[in-house]
Amino acid sequence: DGTPLPKLSYAFPQVQQFMVDLMKEVGETDIDGMDLCFMRGPMYVGYEAPAVEEFKQIYGEDPHDLDEHDERWLLHKAGYVTEFLRAARNLVDEIGKKRGRRVYLSAAPYWTRSLNLYHGFDVPTWVKEGLVDGIETSLRDQDFINMLRDHDCEFIADVGARLPENYVKCALTGYDAGAASIGIWDMNEPQDKPEHWEILRNLGHRQQVQAFDRQLPVMKTIRLKTVGGLDVCHTTNRDAPEGWPPEMVTLITCG
Repeated sequence: DGTPLPKLSYAFPQVQQFMVDLMKEVGETDIDGMDLCFMRGPMYVGYEAPAVEEFKQIYGEDPHDLDEHDERWLLHKAGYVTEFLRAARNLVDEIGKKRGRRVYLSAAPYWTRSLNLYHGFDVPTWVKEGLVDGIETSLRDQDFINMLRDHDCEFIADVGARLPENYVKCALTGYDAGAASIGIWDMNEPQDKPEHWEILRNLGHRQQVQAFDRQLPVMKTIRLKTVGGLDVCHTTNRDAPEGWPPEMVTLITCG
């Protein structure tokens, strides 16, 4: 309806080139590969003028007059993201050629064709053209996983985040489905939780993951009593009238 969105549209070549330039900068460091996390940030193409005008030229119709789920329109928009993938593949191959070894390129879209296409990801084309070495996803559509296998594209089992049970369940499901590796994403909470890291750091060891399936790790807490000979068990202001000042650890308040 003409409402402006605070997004960079991949329908513009300048946006695609900007992203490739960022990847090129990253590629100057000694990396093994790059992962394109498409799950965070859709949509990548909307009703921008280049997309609309090119669609009119191809189909003779205005996409504004179509249902937004019209597959022709969805595939048309996804084509711009595929253009970016081709440029990304070329860049990664150039980096690998200079280093004398292949640099891995993976992508993390969604887990079914319909969901991916709605968000602008034509994953079958990515895979058939060999644009990615691996796809990180969860095992929710066996046909999708079979498609990866048929075109020698590695299935990277996504274990999600937030819950230890998810790590274990998704990792074991991935192992059973023949996943080449494990992918972890959305780590903006578990990084401070040692019981999570105990599982995450062992996901490459199937027997250990199976053990976690029987019993999740329980972290032992040891309360500090002294630090450098100073008693840190006791507090100040305990039972102060009206609760003020509040009770505090001596070590914090004695300075």
